Amino acid sequence: MLKKLDFTIIDNLEKGPIYRSLFNNGACLLYHQAQGFVGATVSLNFLAGSIFEKESEFGLAHLIEHLIFKETDSDNIKQLELKGAELNAYTYKENVCFEMSCLADRLEELLPLFFDVFFKLNFTLEQLNKEKKVVIQELNEDQDDHETQGLEVLFAKNFTAAIGHPVGGSISKVRSFDEKSIRSYHKKYFTPERMILTVVSGMVHPDLEKIYMHAMQNYFKFKEKRPYRFKSLDRISKISHFRAKRQRKMESAISYFSFNGPSVRSKFAYDYVVLDEILFEGLSSKFFQKFREEQALVYGLGSTINSFAN
Repeated sequence: MLKKLDFTIIDNLEKGPIYRSLFNNGACLLYHQAQGFVGATVSLNFLAGSIFEKESEFGLAHLIEHLIFKETDSDNIKQLELKGAELNAYTYKENVCFEMSCLADRLEELLPLFFDVFFKLNFTLEQLNKEKKVVIQELNEDQDDHETQGLEVLFAKNFTAAIGHPVGGSISKVRSFDEKSIRSYHKKYFTPERMILTVVSGMVHPDLEKIYMHAMQNYFKFKEKRPYRFKSLDRISKISHFRAKRQRKMESAISYFSFNGPSVRSKFAYDYVVLDEILFEGLSSKFFQKFREEQALVYGLGSTINSFAN
């Protein structure tokens, strides 16, 4: 006999207020207590993504992410995982993000270790060469992925080089980066005034600000700085529509369509998210029902909204 599922936790999940703390060095903390949620998630964002790279630096932010997240024999990453934390990282157009999920009652114990890993950049020449090989392997895999290549063509045709170039750069660029260029970029962009920490937890953490500040005092010099923030436009930005076809030796084909969209802070942004869900997301979406279920024309459908700050 099947046991009735207990949805007590889900039913009791309540939205709480979001607390925002802005420190005098420009760092930002966003904290949300989700009552009934037993876990905690942490995102440490640096406004240091690929749009800030000069042409000679294309792919540098992504390589730095790899160098910060590298594994060593005496690594706090292993300690965090042994204590039940799950870690991840990614680089995108605007930001470099380091993530951690854990049980809420262990958050304050694990946060100092988390900061110790991702606030600093230490590497040897041997480690640099190793991570370059890893990144180059990723780029080679991207070359074999026709979905990724389709997106890259879309970005390259519709946007200027700052947004249009691949986040990972090119193989030749990655090979050319030296220690000086890496440390220069890290020093310029991985700074408190470009840093946003977001925490969602099922528990109250009265010492969260103190833990954050103590970690910053250990790794950054506190200065009175004006925080860096993206400038946002409410109007819908224009893109250059184009038609292009790239021949590849594959049995399948993929098509992309792009449309004008709003800034992430525009009053229209949420409307686009809802429309995207109705049209594309899930087996009950309009386009899935039409093209897959009724006519069997496609294997799959997908969409993404790239709401950049400007």
